[in-house]
Amino acid sequence: MKSTEYITVTQLCTQYKVTSQWFHKLHDTGLIHITTVEEQPCVSLQAIHQVDKIMRLHQELHVNAEGIDIILNLLEKIDTLQLEMNSLKSRLNIYDTEQ
Repeated sequence: MKSTEYITVTQLCTQYKVTSQWFHKLHDTGLIHITTVEEQPCVSLQAIHQVDKIMRLHQELHVNAEGIDIILNLLEKIDTLQLEMNSLKSRLNIYDTEQ
């Protein structure tokens, strides 16, 4: 694996002004996945959007890791329900246009 596909936890700590323990707690909670690359704990660049969302919840709303987990699960559930609702609306529109 290339190290350019990852950002170190140290860099994230500097960027977000938090300790490395915070990121390890996020990892323990299952919110992010920390991988060791060249003997340094790192997070995939693909997960940066998720990390940014987590950090905004933590820093702007003062939500702890457990609360963030609940919020993200609820947001995912809302997205799923919206997709299902749109699908059902489309199916109903077929019957509505036949009349």
